[in-house]
Amino acid sequence: MSIEVKTRPLWPAALILAILLLLAIWIRASQGEPDDAVCVDLSDECDEEAGAGGMTMMRAAAFVPGGGSLFVPESSPAPTDVANPVSDGTPDNRLTIIVYDHRADKVIQMDFEEYVYRVTASEMPAGREVEALKAQAVAARTYAVRRMQGGGCGRGGADVCTDSGHCQAYHDAETLRANWGDKADEKEARVRGAVEATRGLIIEYQGQPINALFHASSGGHTEDVENVYSEALPYLRGVDSPGEDDYAGYRSERGFTDGEFRAIAGRLNLKLSDKPLSEQVRVETLTDAGQVAVLRVGEGALTGRQVRKAFGLRSQCFDVSFEDGKVVFSVRGFGHGVGMSQNGADAMARAGSDFCAIIAHYYTGVEIVGMARVWAAA
Repeated sequence: MSIEVKTRPLWPAALILAILLLLAIWIRASQGEPDDAVCVDLSDECDEEAGAGGMTMMRAAAFVPGGGSLFVPESSPAPTDVANPVSDGTPDNRLTIIVYDHRADKVIQMDFEEYVYRVTASEMPAGREVEALKAQAVAARTYAVRRMQGGGCGRGGADVCTDSGHCQAYHDAETLRANWGDKADEKEARVRGAVEATRGLIIEYQGQPINALFHASSGGHTEDVENVYSEALPYLRGVDSPGEDDYAGYRSERGFTDGEFRAIAGRLNLKLSDKPLSEQVRVETLTDAGQVAVLRVGEGALTGRQVRKAFGLRSQCFDVSFEDGKVVFSVRGFGHGVGMSQNGADAMARAGSDFCAIIAHYYTGVEIVGMARVWAAA
């Protein structure tokens, strides 16, 4: 018995496949090429941008109190070395900052909030109260924004530098972790949390970022800025700073023999007679904050700031005494005494104050706003 096998023509199947292929091409063309970025919409605005190297970067429009919305990256990329960095001070959706590393004598471009983290971790011990760390982060961020808007710090063509005597203290991430040792994970998380909780927030006075000066300890009362620097500013006024004396290093002492003191005075062109120094050296004037305004030395005089620099004192809040043939400076506090006291901020946080209250206490008449508002007004 034979079985008859009937064959069918192949063209109908080929036609169907061709139609399906053309349909797929039409759908792809109508939708456009797929983006390299994923946009996560957390507000009314959303921005898409492909990350470098083909990596997908997620951006979200995050609400910033007082400042509308500010686009921020999901993560902070590592710093990138740049031979000829360009920074016009205008942020894009991922704000970067140009930093001159004075130790390595090189310029790097890095994520702005990563810079704020590294400054905060370098300027304040990570074990401090979280609200104090937040206040420090906001102050550090404000200082950097003001530098950027002002055309940079003047070193290496950068916005800021890593020299704490010129800008703000700074250590790279590896150095910070090495300094923290076996508690590196805990301390890094603590500081990063404070920076993230205040992301994009800065301090403003009458629509402009303030000169957010800070110091370790004021000696009990911060100083009016014009008593230390030349310009009077309405938001840098002296205020009480209680609780500082509970911290290590609040009091310090330096003594100089008769010969050592006279040698330093001579280098400053101050004339002393052969009379005992106790008859020629005295505090002549104090500021309202209790810092030394004028120290009389023989026939001349020094400002408190000049004394601090010449004799290597920790602050210009000091008393002078004469013991066993020595001139002794008994010092309270550490730093210039203007703006926020870091120890005072921590004492306030321990007493229950949040970072907003701390900032409002140390900076008179200011507002805490989002960076977007300040850049828009610039």
